[in-house]
Amino acid sequence: MLKMNGKFFIIILSLFILVSCDWFERQDHNITKPEIPTFKVYGYVRRISTGEGVQGLELLLYQEESYDGAWIDQIIIYTDENGYFEFNKVPRGKFYLYIYTSNDDLIDTVVFGVINYDDKELNIGIIDK
Repeated sequence: MLKMNGKFFIIILSLFILVSCDWFERQDHNITKPEIPTFKVYGYVRRISTGEGVQGLELLLYQEESYDGAWIDQIIIYTDENGYFEFNKVPRGKFYLYIYTSNDDLIDTVVFGVINYDDKELNIGIIDK
């Protein structure tokens, strides 16, 4: 009779474990990965000779390395009438910033990193041709 009670206990315990596992798997676990932080890269492109901002330059941002596993595609923007530019949602990483004239002539290449957890300011001086 004792052996029968032991088997009965094992069967009941096994059923309880199976039901508990199934119940746990069916729970609605809303685990969201934390969002990878992004930053703003901004600044001015100015002529070294006069200090004036240069309007209409094409800036191409290319990501070389990622420090958080986040990547962006190349982004192209243009400087405004004051030479101001702004890239938004830039992850931490190493970047190349190519600066072109309206005739697609490469003026300068700036290599920089977004390393710290803050926005990055770049003020770029170019030589008049």
